[in-house]
Amino acid sequence: MGDTTDRATTNTTPPSRRRILAAGATGAAGAAVLGVAGATQAQAAAGQALILGRSNTSGSASTGVSSTTSTPTVAVHNAGSGAAALMTSARSNGFAGGSYSQDGYGVSAANYANTVGFGAAIAASGKFNEGIRASTIDASRAGVVGINDTDVVGPGAGVVGLGANIAGMVAYTATPDDAGIVAINEFGPALVAQGSAQFDGDVVVFGDLYVMGTIYCDNPIQPLPEELPGALASSRTETIRARAKALVSRLLPGR
Repeated sequence: MGDTTDRATTNTTPPSRRRILAAGATGAAGAAVLGVAGATQAQAAAGQALILGRSNTSGSASTGVSSTTSTPTVAVHNAGSGAAALMTSARSNGFAGGSYSQDGYGVSAANYANTVGFGAAIAASGKFNEGIRASTIDASRAGVVGINDTDVVGPGAGVVGLGANIAGMVAYTATPDDAGIVAINEFGPALVAQGSAQFDGDVVVFGDLYVMGTIYCDNPIQPLPEELPGALASSRTETIRARAKALVSRLLPGR
């Protein structure tokens, strides 16, 4: 707000529900007297009260609503088959959400259905752009976290990447201090691949190697060198694994 606002617009005392209802009734009655109640679907403008059931516009002016309650400042519910709210923008973000709490979420979404279906908490379609883009600047956090917290064994997963005619998942890093993919299983296979596996570079296995098939080599088998390459050294691998386990441990408290 600028210096041109008057005391009425800067009053922080919220009006009572009775005053709001009374103001709405007065406004509706006044519109009926003027004979414009059914003239147009867009009646409320900047500085006027919101009229339910009609299209409202504030022109180039914005509308702000604030509160100090522990419940949502604005609650919208649709008991029909339509969406509860639709927000679009011609030149910017359709919806902008944020939180100043280190334990809060910028956007929180939930699916309250009690049965399995094809729905989700969030559905994102980027059309010609990415469907979801997530980032972080903290070295101890992840850009994307997917958790399946079921207590039973099943065909689900924490994260699924599906590509119909392209790669299902791409992992990339340009640092020698970490790996493109880190897979850890304390009690079973860490990585299961169905189909041919191609490695462009050295492959180092710390532990037994079981091959259900034939190993083909275009060079004779050689004994291990005294020192492995720096990026593949045991100590470096242990560091990478320790960092990965620390990242996951905070997501599974008490386990």
